Amino acid sequence: MKLARTLAGLATIAVLSACGGTEADEVAGAGDAPALPEAGQTPAELTPEDAEEQAEVELSPRGNVVVEVGEEVPIAAEGDTATATMTVDAIEVDAPCDPAYGTVEAPENGHFVRLDIRAATAPVTGPPSEVSRPTISDSRFSFIGPDGVTFNGSLGTYAAFGCLPDERKLPSELGPGQQFAGSILLDVPAPTGTLIMSDYFGTSGWEWAF
Repeated sequence: MKLARTLAGLATIAVLSACGGTEADEVAGAGDAPALPEAGQTPAELTPEDAEEQAEVELSPRGNVVVEVGEEVPIAAEGDTATATMTVDAIEVDAPCDPAYGTVEAPENGHFVRLDIRAATAPVTGPPSEVSRPTISDSRFSFIGPDGVTFNGSLGTYAAFGCLPDERKLPSELGPGQQFAGSILLDVPAPTGTLIMSDYFGTSGWEWAF
């Protein structure tokens, strides 16, 4: 992953403080998760080459970092050091439901889109109260159709929620020092378009075209 991408992504994210609730369980079969800095690592000083790369980072008209499938992005940080990263490995349009899981329903908005995601979080280096717990959930995503119009409805419909068994879903809250692999299913109105994952404040983030 290019340093420019990392720094641009870090500029758009917010670190979430620890809160009540049960820590998300690690998903089995995570495989090779995105690499993270070692605990306490000091960010390297930018070189002229790094600065040149950073200037070339592609931003959308909405101010989001444009990301390709298979590209790692930071989703939480302490200063300039990433403490959590995620990679969308695949985007499957009209993804089928698991027929063995409950009642298979048709998408409410028109099309199920499944994101296969890997994520990793840095280990704890301070008191529990300072541990960040990043979230990746359907509520963080929005959709822009091929006509350029932003969809106003919810992507996390009841039909999408009941489409996959829990063991295939990505945990919404990522505990520290773990690796995760799973899927998020979104219910969108068109088979092509742009998915946006916003930061915690909903002001900027990342975009994947499909």
